[in-house]
Amino acid sequence: MDALPHIGQTLKQRALLRYQLLQHELEVERRERIDAALQVDAMLDRVSQPEPCQFCAVEEVPAPVPLWLLVLGATLWTAVLVIGLGLVAVQCGWIA
Repeated sequence: MDALPHIGQTLKQRALLRYQLLQHELEVERRERIDAALQVDAMLDRVSQPEPCQFCAVEEVPAPVPLWLLVLGATLWTAVLVIGLGLVAVQCGWIA
């Protein structure tokens, strides 16, 4: 007659199998998380790397605007605004 295993031995085997199954599930979940994190990192690397066409050579960079041209433009723009506001004031009757 076959000897039945002791109940303590059976419970120990079941607990060991349950522990191994849980460890396997945790390992699979950990691998999935690592794979997902690596995919996200790779995607962010592709997004953050600019395309070569976004760069321009040193020769293509325009020279800065001369200061005299900037002053002239600002003066003309201010004159246009003052004249425009004067015309608006005359039209509205603020200036007689």
